Amino acid sequence: MLAKTVALSKVSADLIAINHKFNAGPKKRTFQDYSRIFAADCGGAWVGSRLGLMFSGGNPWGALAGAAVVGFAGSYGASIGVYHSPDGDNIYAKVALYNSSYTLSNPNGNPYDESVGKRHNYLLKDGTVNNPMGGPINDQYLFSNMSLTSDESNFLTDKREVIISIYNDMRNSESTNSIKSIIASNIDDSLLTTTMNSYLDGLSTLTNPNDAIALAKDYEVYIGDSNLFTLNQKDCLLQGLAVAKYSCYFWTCAMD
Repeated sequence: MLAKTVALSKVSADLIAINHKFNAGPKKRTFQDYSRIFAADCGGAWVGSRLGLMFSGGNPWGALAGAAVVGFAGSYGASIGVYHSPDGDNIYAKVALYNSSYTLSNPNGNPYDESVGKRHNYLLKDGTVNNPMGGPINDQYLFSNMSLTSDESNFLTDKREVIISIYNDMRNSESTNSIKSIIASNIDDSLLTTTMNSYLDGLSTLTNPNDAIALAKDYEVYIGDSNLFTLNQKDCLLQGLAVAKYSCYFWTCAMD
C-alpha cells in the first residue's frame, strides 16, 4: 500500500510539472469547444480500452477495438453541439472532406498511433457523414452504415448498453470535470485515473490545439520511460493519447 501511495504521489507531481511547461491563458470560445471534444475523445478511448481488454480476456485486440469504438462514441456525443451551432453546416462540410488516410508524425514511436488514433478519425468521419446528428439514440442508429471490423462489431454487441450510456454522458458533459467523472465510473485503477485526470487538467488550461498535441507527446515520453506503470497500463494510456493527438488534428481541420 505504501509503495502504491508513493508511486501515485510521484506520478502526480511529475505530471503537474509537465503541465506547467505550457503557458496557460485566456481561450477563445472555439478552443473551449475543441478541448472538451478532445477530452471526450481520449477519455472515451481510455474507458473503451479497459472495457475491451476485459471483454477479450486480456487479449490486446479487445483493447484496440474498445478504444476505437468508445472513443468514437464519446466524440460523437460531445460534438453534437458543434454541429448545431451557427457554423455547423460549414463544420460538417469540412468533416466530409477530411482525409482519413492522413498520418501524423510519431516521433515517440507510440505503437497505437495508427491502429487506434488514425482508426478513431476514420470512424469519426464515417459515423458523422453517414448518420445525421440527433439523440438520445440507440446503438443501431449510432453505428448504422459504419464500416466496423469484426472485433469492433463483437465488442459493440457485447457492450452496447455501456457504450450508449457513455455516448449520452459525453453528450451532456459541459467540462473536463464531467469527463473525469465518466472515467472514474468505468475505470477502477487509481494510477490510471490519476494520470488521465492530470492530462485533462493540463488540456483544460491550453489555448491552442498544437499545445494539446505537444502535451500528449510529453505524456507519451514520460509514460514510456517510467517503471511505475505495468505494460497493460502503458498500453491503455498510450491508446488514449494516440486518440488525443489525432482528435486534435481532426477538429483543427473541421473548425478552423
